[in-house]
Amino acid sequence: MSNGGLLGKISEQQSEILEGVVEKNSSENVEKIGTSRIAVTLILSALPILAYYAMQFGVLFDYDLKVSLVLLVIPFAILWLGFDLGLPGYSGNFRKVAATIVTSSFLLVSILPVIFIAILGGSLSLDLIEYDEEDGDEITLTLRKNGIGSDGFDANISIERQDSVIWSNSVSFNIDKSDGRGDYATISVKVDDFYEGNAFTGVSQQLEIPYKLYISVEDNNWERVLDSAFLTRNVTGSGGYVNGVITDDSEVCQDKGENCLVGVTLMGWAGLASGSTIPTNLQFASYTVNAVLMEEDEVAISYPTIIVENTKATWSSSQGRFGSGSALFGEINSEIRFEGSQVDPDSGGLTYIPLSHFDTAGDYGCYTFTVEVSPSGSEDVVSSTTFYDYYNSNSQDIWKQETSC
Repeated sequence: MSNGGLLGKISEQQSEILEGVVEKNSSENVEKIGTSRIAVTLILSALPILAYYAMQFGVLFDYDLKVSLVLLVIPFAILWLGFDLGLPGYSGNFRKVAATIVTSSFLLVSILPVIFIAILGGSLSLDLIEYDEEDGDEITLTLRKNGIGSDGFDANISIERQDSVIWSNSVSFNIDKSDGRGDYATISVKVDDFYEGNAFTGVSQQLEIPYKLYISVEDNNWERVLDSAFLTRNVTGSGGYVNGVITDDSEVCQDKGENCLVGVTLMGWAGLASGSTIPTNLQFASYTVNAVLMEEDEVAISYPTIIVENTKATWSSSQGRFGSGSALFGEINSEIRFEGSQVDPDSGGLTYIPLSHFDTAGDYGCYTFTVEVSPSGSEDVVSSTTFYDYYNSNSQDIWKQETSC
């Protein structure tokens, strides 16, 4: 409809377009443009315009101002270049009349959805689904009302997973907000009301079990697939690693040899188990972490319990013995750093726990490091155990990971 009107206006007021003639300069040169170029230009410009219309009326696409502007700029550029309208200010190749027709017709086509909605409105559209990126607690639905009519509505909302309804609710709402695009209302849905497990599973046989949102208001029905990354928050994988901190300071090593072990750096991971060794980070996960380093059958280090809530981690620092007592875990990756009281100059600023803070002698032998992650509200425990051999060879202390000991 829109491109037909545009072609009609151009053909009525400038017959040379349909005849395939475009004036390349105002005096002499005339170059013909075939009707096939006209057809291609109109078809190419029609596609983004149709997408723009679909977004305006809430069909297939949720409204987005930036995307709408892009969908308008693209067809206008196609029309301008396709009809070879030239550059404004250059009398040699600028076709003022044709450019005016194209511009005015394009503006009319662009504003038609707004006019149509204003005159024949009264309808609702599901505009946006916004996710609480700070705390991950809520999903906010924005419904827009166009035109005149009642401002009070009842919405039936349900969420399905694996073809079963896991949550439903009826909500009364009023169109009581407005912005530059018109009147709208918002409805908030608490994640805790329907969340029952990870949308992304990390299992290759079925990588995703999505949540689907259904909304019904009067004769309007909408269906959306909710963001699976936002709805993946249960820890299913963990890991741990201990790095020996070695120094060649003769005053520290004394009679141990050329170098010696002065402490250990403890590291761990908690997130979504995947095909790789290290799990994927979960930004909205809540869990506790317990870690223990064993020297043979005795506890060398019992790290204070770490509580993580949406990447914010806290633990008892024991007056600096275990670092600062707070950090962010899971924001960028799934790494957990078990802070110590000393800084390792060779590890980019990582802290380590010195041997003097061990609850054992710190002798040569087998060490076992266990990391246990307990998701909040669950009795499940996701654990990981690694083994290390600490020994001296040729007057050098060696800390080496083993498969067992």
